[in-house]
Amino acid sequence: KGAAAAAAAAAARVSSSSAAECSFPNPPRSAPPGSLLARVAMHALQFGNVRAVSVLWRRFTREIRFAHWDRGVPLPRFDAVATNDDGEEEEELPDANACLLHQKLQLLNLCIHRRVRASKAAFEASAVANVEPVPRLAPSGLAGAVSAAFAPPSATDGWGDDDDDWNDADDWNDATRPIDAAAAVDDGLDLTDLLGVGDEIKAKSKPKPKPKPEAAAAAAAKSTTKNVEAPSAAAAVKPEGVKRASPTGARLLSPPHDVVNEPITQPPFVATEDAMREREAAFAAMGDTEEGRRLRLKTQSGVLVSDMSAFKAANPGAVLGDFVRWHSPKDWIEEEEDGDDRDGGSTAAKPKPKPPRGMLSERMRDETNAWHAHWRDAPSAPARAQKLLFDPMSEGEKALHYLDTSPPAEIFAQLLACACASIGATYAAARPGATLAPAPAFLRDAADCAA
Repeated sequence: KGAAAAAAAAAARVSSSSAAECSFPNPPRSAPPGSLLARVAMHALQFGNVRAVSVLWRRFTREIRFAHWDRGVPLPRFDAVATNDDGEEEEELPDANACLLHQKLQLLNLCIHRRVRASKAAFEASAVANVEPVPRLAPSGLAGAVSAAFAPPSATDGWGDDDDDWNDADDWNDATRPIDAAAAVDDGLDLTDLLGVGDEIKAKSKPKPKPKPEAAAAAAAKSTTKNVEAPSAAAAVKPEGVKRASPTGARLLSPPHDVVNEPITQPPFVATEDAMREREAAFAAMGDTEEGRRLRLKTQSGVLVSDMSAFKAANPGAVLGDFVRWHSPKDWIEEEEDGDDRDGGSTAAKPKPKPPRGMLSERMRDETNAWHAHWRDAPSAPARAQKLLFDPMSEGEKALHYLDTSPPAEIFAQLLACACASIGATYAAARPGATLAPAPAFLRDAADCAA
């Protein structure tokens, strides 16, 4: 127990960055040194019986559920979001080389992050976010406000206010004012409206306005150019779910050739190793029939259809070529511009935006390609109005269910592998510059004993 406690104390001083720099290779099917699961495994080594480790694991899972999952608090020693070189946030996906327990904890932390982010976005989009908070009164101020509300009126309050318009002598002394006969007869009622003939009388009595020369000229020009190419009716639709305009300034193929808007898309589907195996088994069970292939294609194309719907909402009037240029640039063949097109014509007037020149690749031009059917059937809907590709609530509950109901032998074997990896990293960090290679024979024997 003393050696295990010393090893646990040494592992606590090893951070994740120093563990990554050490020369001890992390064994597969374990957890990174310094991670949450590795810390639990090192604490489990201090107990001398299986019952104590079981109690530790039970308390650990209860703490995760009630202190983190129910309250939306991220798990310690995990980074759900990282920043890439472009300054954009990237989610930390489960590590397929780690053990399944570590993958489940990574998935659970990611679900917590997505739940919190969705809740904040829904609150900011609601009308409640724009309501100003009501100032809170102190107990003394509250008592003063109540007493002032029920206090009897004073001489300077209410009807006795000198500044009140009702107390003005000129308002009450109407006898001294000359009475206008027209004003006295007019009571504000329109008999024609009451009888229902007001609109007819007004229409007959009102002279027809003469058309202005500018309006007549515009109408004549519209009648002569109605057969000329006009902007699409979808151009009047307001874009929704726009993340930003295209950094390259790409324009739509259809008029009026607006700048392409990059849509806000749904976060990708995340799965652990066991979920991927279940997914592959479901695909295999569909068979090689036409119906099975259709169902398999529909299941695998969920992300593509979601991106198409978001792109349509952000770019009204877009065509399949616009989506291909954004989603799969390799399937769009650019054509070189001529010299006249590159110059932009006369500089006296502002040149009109010109459509991009190019065409789809050979595989995309094929009408039997599934992209054509997906684009035709995909509705125009922003990401917030679509069905979730990944439900963080459901997936998080599944991860918690695995942590609660896994067989003890499976949990103990993974904890032992995590503890071995942490001990090796601790020894490597204690001797800078030393290279510690795991002994394959001893690790193989330990794995056989654990199995």
